Amino acid sequence: MRAYADSGAGLDTGRPGNYTEGMTRQNRITGAAIHRARARKGWSQRELARRIGVCASTVSTWERGTGRRRSVPIDDVMRLIEELGLRLSDFGVEL
Repeated sequence: MRAYADSGAGLDTGRPGNYTEGMTRQNRITGAAIHRARARKGWSQRELARRIGVCASTVSTWERGTGRRRSVPIDDVMRLIEELGLRLSDFGVEL
């Protein structure tokens, strides 16, 4: 009998592994920063979305670094900084 990982049985090959395939390193860092800051506040994705004026699915996309538009628009970056207490460096911007 072969091990599960070797057999390929039950694997969904239509989706990237762990949702990180195709993501840039910066997208993972940005998404993780948003997720950690949101969790520290005890907010759901829906609550953060309401506070910055976007859909909850948009917050989910940012945190996972997936979707058509993987980067966070600058207007939303500024709102995230204000609401979550993040820094520009969390979004890969060095001054």
